[in-house]
Amino acid sequence: MLGRVREATFNILGPAVHDARCADLFSGTGSLGLEALSRGAAHVDFYETGRAPLAVLHENIKTLGVGSEVTVHRSPLPAAISAGEAWDLVLVDPPWGKGHMPGIAAALLGTSRLGADGL
Repeated sequence: MLGRVREATFNILGPAVHDARCADLFSGTGSLGLEALSRGAAHVDFYETGRAPLAVLHENIKTLGVGSEVTVHRSPLPAAISAGEAWDLVLVDPPWGKGHMPGIAAALLGTSRLGADGL
């Protein structure tokens, strides 16, 4: 996601990010989840399977010193979405044209991972 688009997205979300438990699905290098942390999110679950993006994601987490505020999941989506603490905010930036969204939506609804007031 381009920097300006990411900034505009988070400006719109505003205070909804503060203290939120977040998921960054198809996280790549983690730009969305790390932006959420920089804006006060309490925790981010990153989901990525690509070897090269994972290496950069881990380096970014280390550089920013946010290891205690994140969990990195390496399992493929949507199967990796399983029961657990509800997320307040789910950030999804999938590869386009691959048809991922119906499965992601079904997994979020089927596992109750999206909180009652979640976005």
